[in-house]
Amino acid sequence: MTARRKRSGRISRKPKLRGAKKQVRPIEEEQAHTCLKGHDNAGMDDYDYPSIGGKRVWKQKCGSVDWGGANHIGDPNAWVSTNLTQPTVQDYCIRFRNADQLADWVYNAVKHQPIQLSLNGSERSKEVRDVLLRQFHRWPAMKLSRAEEQCQELSKQAEKRCQDQVQLYIHELGGKLLAGAKALFWLNVLHPMIHTAAVSRQESQEVLSLFLDELRSVDGVYEKLTTKNAFTWDVLTLPFRLEPLFHGVSTLALAGHEVATNEAVRLVTAFAEQYALAERKNATVPTGLSIVASVGKLAPLKISSFEELPQTLRGCLVQPFAAVTGKWLSVVGEVLEVLNQSLTSRWVSRERSPYEKERKDTIERVLQSDFDRLNHALATDQLYVVSKARKDRSSAGDECLDVHILCDRGPLCVQLNRGNGWM
Repeated sequence: MTARRKRSGRISRKPKLRGAKKQVRPIEEEQAHTCLKGHDNAGMDDYDYPSIGGKRVWKQKCGSVDWGGANHIGDPNAWVSTNLTQPTVQDYCIRFRNADQLADWVYNAVKHQPIQLSLNGSERSKEVRDVLLRQFHRWPAMKLSRAEEQCQELSKQAEKRCQDQVQLYIHELGGKLLAGAKALFWLNVLHPMIHTAAVSRQESQEVLSLFLDELRSVDGVYEKLTTKNAFTWDVLTLPFRLEPLFHGVSTLALAGHEVATNEAVRLVTAFAEQYALAERKNATVPTGLSIVASVGKLAPLKISSFEELPQTLRGCLVQPFAAVTGKWLSVVGEVLEVLNQSLTSRWVSRERSPYEKERKDTIERVLQSDFDRLNHALATDQLYVVSKARKDRSSAGDECLDVHILCDRGPLCVQLNRGNGWM
């Protein structure tokens, strides 16, 4: 061999490194649905997750197991084993921080294998169900909208009925109070030719008593009338407080005590005018008025006795009593409006309650029915996204993967079970 050949051979020959290892080519696994034995309670934070789009690759890797997605979302078709032989296992459990991550995992996993979902009926199961429906574009917006519209229409009809009933009741009650106003303030006794009463004083008092009792019984009405300003309630109850005063003045007049009668008339007139002219202010009680009231309580008169009252007494009392009657009717109108609003609100709320319950039940039935259809489609490969992702490979022999979603508290736990039903 010539020297030139020797030099050429030395240049073309590459040095062989001591200790170099032969490159290991990955082995593709044809079956894409087997879990790892011995990792039943693995969490999604225990592993690094590869992307889910490609084929599953089994290769040698020391001391690590990989099953999941790149965004901490598990993928049953992308895990790594330390053995070249395919392991078999029955159950596996992974965890997700929220329902959106779980829905993404189901959306990607079903492209590789049929899935049968099962919710445990906990308080978060409805949240998971709704997120899954939105993830697979199965949210029944039109059905829910029709249910809402139907409930709103029924609620409007119920509200209209309540308003009509309350207005009719308020109108009747106001008519009774108006008819008894003259008798409540003795105008039909003081000047019967002008102020004729449609109902008796006893009947008018009964209507007023029932009216006051109802104001006390309706939530918030009595407090509203007495807390801000006690003047309103004082005016409403004025007929009952004027009764002993009128009896006292009449008793003194019929007994012939002219001086005492004149003083009593002055006190009663001043007391009535305070309420007739006051603008939302508490009226003061004149000194000596309690004595007049005590006389009336000790010696109450019959209705027939008032026919004998002197004409001068009638003329002195009719004008202030007529003025206070007008003030009383004005306050009654304001209180009836408050009662109208309160009763309408309460009755409408009561009438709407069954329709609101029906709306919630209808929405729940619609969502659960659509989720059941979605679940069936996931288990039988009837979704377009599944058929499109799996069109290049046969799925006839794929085994359905049972996915039991546990969602009590904390992270959402997905328990996988293959082939033998639930544990």
